Amino acid sequence: MTNERPDAGSHEARDDGYELSPEDLAARGEAAGGASESGGKAKIDAESLLSGFDEDADFEKDPVVEAVVKGPRIEHDEHDGTRGEKDEYPPLCDEGWPGVKTLSVVGALLAIVAIVLVFRDAESKQFTRAVLMAYGIAVHTGLGTVAVVIAAHFAPRHVGNMGVAAARMFVAVSALAAVYSTNMLLEAKIEESVLGLLAYAGVLLATFRTEPRVLGILAGAHGGLWLIVWLGQVLSASVGSG
Repeated sequence: MTNERPDAGSHEARDDGYELSPEDLAARGEAAGGASESGGKAKIDAESLLSGFDEDADFEKDPVVEAVVKGPRIEHDEHDGTRGEKDEYPPLCDEGWPGVKTLSVVGALLAIVAIVLVFRDAESKQFTRAVLMAYGIAVHTGLGTVAVVIAAHFAPRHVGNMGVAAARMFVAVSALAAVYSTNMLLEAKIEESVLGLLAYAGVLLATFRTEPRVLGILAGAHGGLWLIVWLGQVLSASVGSG
């Protein structure tokens, strides 16, 4: 039995004593070369975690809030004559005529008329009743502004200028209060209530100039908020008297 050693020029011995073929030697050479190029560290070809991150992204805006205030965005049809860009719904309260100043002056005049009529016709506590009328106009103007936001959400529409919205509701509420404060034939104030609601609806039609469905949502939301406040007053009075 002869002990022959493998030829170092053509083969190389593996760790288990077996000879390596030329193909195995070539595979080992490629692996060693790749390790030396990468500095002996494993290389991962996957993308980094921040590869798709937008450096100019705006994190100060909430898309949910913008959807309520500005309304959703729609895609125009290519055949409707537009450029096919995404545009917002038209604003519910634009900055056209009449503006905030004009509406505020008209609303203030109507509110003064309502307060003077209440002060004149009150049999007792005239000053208290006049202050209560001014307070009611202010509260229901605020409720009307909230109703505009609700109507814009369910329409759906863009709210637009909140100052214009508040001024329009100020005129509508003051018109209702001025008509309601008049004394007509019946003592139950049936005529005053009906005519006051008609004046309120007329102001909404004249100032908002939008489709009846949106005005219906607005008036319904305002009426619902008024009902909630009225129920609170009734419950408070019942607790105080009991």
